[in-house]
Amino acid sequence: MNRLFIIVAALMLFCIPAHSQMTPEAIMEATPDLPSAAALFQEFREHHNPYRTTAPDANPSADFIEAWRSARRKIEDAKQKFMTPGLRQNVMDAKVGGTNKTARQVSEMSESEVKSMAMSTMKDRIGALGLNQADLAKLQSGNLSEAETKALAGKVLAAQTGGLTEKDIKAMSNMTEEQRKDFMQESGLGVSISEKMAADKGKRSKNKQEYLLITKLQALEARIKAVTDDFRNKENQTRQAGYALYERSYKARIADFEAQMQAAVQDGALEEKPVDADKTKVAYVRFKAAHESLFKTWCDFYGQYIPMWRNHVTGCMDDCRSKLLPLLRQKQDLQEQLYALTQQADYALSAATPILAGDLYFELAEKVVDYELEFTGLTYGI
Repeated sequence: MNRLFIIVAALMLFCIPAHSQMTPEAIMEATPDLPSAAALFQEFREHHNPYRTTAPDANPSADFIEAWRSARRKIEDAKQKFMTPGLRQNVMDAKVGGTNKTARQVSEMSESEVKSMAMSTMKDRIGALGLNQADLAKLQSGNLSEAETKALAGKVLAAQTGGLTEKDIKAMSNMTEEQRKDFMQESGLGVSISEKMAADKGKRSKNKQEYLLITKLQALEARIKAVTDDFRNKENQTRQAGYALYERSYKARIADFEAQMQAAVQDGALEEKPVDADKTKVAYVRFKAAHESLFKTWCDFYGQYIPMWRNHVTGCMDDCRSKLLPLLRQKQDLQEQLYALTQQADYALSAATPILAGDLYFELAEKVVDYELEFTGLTYGI
């Protein structure tokens, strides 16, 4: 058994850069300015022009990606630079799930000590339920009779309540309030139950607080997921809107120009050694006219679609700042409360949580240059 098996969840967190000195706003500010829709359209027109005779004047997409990659390197360097011992210490001081030991203590144990601790932890958990190893073996076998199942349930009930059994509950169900008090006093259950409740008071209070915080955290996670799912949905919707625009306003025109080009080719427009030079020349004029019209139609389409795509990207980036970041800050607050209450490693890196909004904002920016749609079997006329 690998001695890191039990603490792998805690130790793997060391691979995550700490962000106590790196803010999501800093990442957002480090994101390069996005090329304008006009610049992207100009780039499309120049790079795809089938009769271009000079090199394109500008490459805003390539320039942006170069700046974006440079910014990413600086951001990662900053994250590493500002990794603080305090955050690492939080993880090392966090308790390994189901034990009273910290990750630091467990990491210093031998393999046999870790195995012994695992067995002891399991035994304690079983004991808290009023069961023993033999009971556990029965449960794991899955071959319990109805009587054995009831017997185990009775042991758990007694352990959790201070000795109360199903028989006691059934007996008291038909008693008056006064009779129940006498029964509890005479049987000794009143004392044992009171002692159990007093012993568990602090634990119940802590468990209740933890439960409420986890419930809030789960509800918040659902809201966070809704926001990030919306990004994917909006991307799909924007692309579908582009295809719908093509079908509605451009498909027939593009098919017509492609048919004209094909007819001109059949008439010898692209023959290198024509039999009839005049016929070939006339066919080529027709081909070029249709070719240029085809390209102009594609330009008209992307002149409409590129702004739609860019607006989608910038809209999602804005949502990262205005919607996602506030939710992640709320999540950070809940994680900090849970860490203070439980010292569990799951909540030790709460300081990194808001950074996810900055990281997603930065990643979304790269998509601005990914505006071209896929049209099977079609070209821009090149």
